[in-house]
Amino acid sequence: MIRLAIVAEGETEGEFVRSLLAPHLLGRGVIATAPLLGGGVSIDRLAREMANCASQFERVTSLVDLYRFRGGDGASAGELERRVDGEIARRLRRGSNPEHVFTYIQQHEVAEAIGLERIRGACPRFGGWLTRLESLAGGPPPRSPAA
Repeated sequence: MIRLAIVAEGETEGEFVRSLLAPHLLGRGVIATAPLLGGGVSIDRLAREMANCASQFERVTSLVDLYRFRGGDGASAGELERRVDGEIARRLRRGSNPEHVFTYIQQHEVAEAIGLERIRGACPRFGGWLTRLESLAGGPPPRSPAA
């Protein structure tokens, strides 16, 4: 089993992880936990929290909303992810693998009510992130959205 921290922006994202993602990933050999970051998401604050979690978990990622990100200066979600990942790499302890800590910034709020497969089909960025999480423990490949 792989222990995964998904640093969540707030209660909504934390609940999404606990009620939808964690049960889904558990069947694939991944135990997901959602430490809450709280408001005021910035590159520095997110990188610091994720780097801190790296000493307690085998893998670390995030679930934060692009539109609440401070100091993004109009950058895309992908660009902010690269900036945060660069800052994380600077902060990680010697011997830590930076590939085990990867940022995910969601472009839009997603709803628990529609389910993971519909979100995966409607949002390719989310689908790619979810596929990466599903593969952490080397389990079976995910079902295709059409299945």
